[in-house]
Amino acid sequence: MKYLLTLTFSVYFSILFAQEKLFKQRMFDDLEVTNTITKSYRDSTITFQVEAASRGVETEFNKRYFWFNHGEVKHTQGAFTGKLLHGPYEMLNREGVLLKKGVYKHGLKNGMWLSWHKNGSVASRYSWAEGAPIGQFEEYFESGQKSKNGTFKRGKLNGKVYHYGRDGSLINEVKYRNGIIVKVEEKKVKKTRIKTKKADSLTDNPTPVTENNRKTRRKKKTSKANPENQYNPGIPQSIDPSTRMMSPDKSMKKSSKRAERKAKKKATQQHIEQSPVSDQQVPARKEKRRKKKAQPVSNPAQQ
Repeated sequence: MKYLLTLTFSVYFSILFAQEKLFKQRMFDDLEVTNTITKSYRDSTITFQVEAASRGVETEFNKRYFWFNHGEVKHTQGAFTGKLLHGPYEMLNREGVLLKKGVYKHGLKNGMWLSWHKNGSVASRYSWAEGAPIGQFEEYFESGQKSKNGTFKRGKLNGKVYHYGRDGSLINEVKYRNGIIVKVEEKKVKKTRIKTKKADSLTDNPTPVTENNRKTRRKKKTSKANPENQYNPGIPQSIDPSTRMMSPDKSMKKSSKRAERKAKKKATQQHIEQSPVSDQQVPARKEKRRKKKAQPVSNPAQQ
């Protein structure tokens, strides 16, 4: 009796296992017929094709292979399991905007690969050959302005790679040799100053130009052009009174000296008038004063 029970249970479980295996085989048989798979994610949808029979494909250690297994697209270096991607590949977002497009050949990227921003402008352009980038590549901002460009040789960066700003100006140049940075050259950005004209008033209608306005404008220009004319106690002032203003102490000393000279002159005149002078001395004094006035006065600024 026990032998019969164990036999029936073994037969039952073997039938279940065979049915499950048959179901999986049918699923993969359908996959081999269509070869086109659509996979949806939270923010994007991808459509690709797989190779019907991926057995017997020789792999290389330094290449990255893309393959499909258990409902997911995966990639590994040097090996794979499942079915290799083979054929066109497309990625779209939820709004139906194309984000990426290219071609796989036996699990390796091949040909031209393009990517786009959400606004539809091109984001990058790369060329591939058997899983390795070759030739020139370009990357762009969302505005369409180029952000980066350079060259690949045997799957590695070689030569100069140029980096640009959002305004189109060149930021730097990075020199590569077999994928290794050799030299970095920073570019200086020239700062441009924008000159603006000051309006005469806040309104659009300027004030009419008259003779008085011209004089006031000239005075303002001279005061602005020569800021040294204004007195600054921290800076030593010039001796010439025609170019710079005098300090308060010096102006007071000068006025006191002037008053002393006037008082002295007045006292001498009163003394002359009161003192008895002969008729011969008067014309001689007048002649001396006239000669003194006729002499040229020296200017300290001209010396």
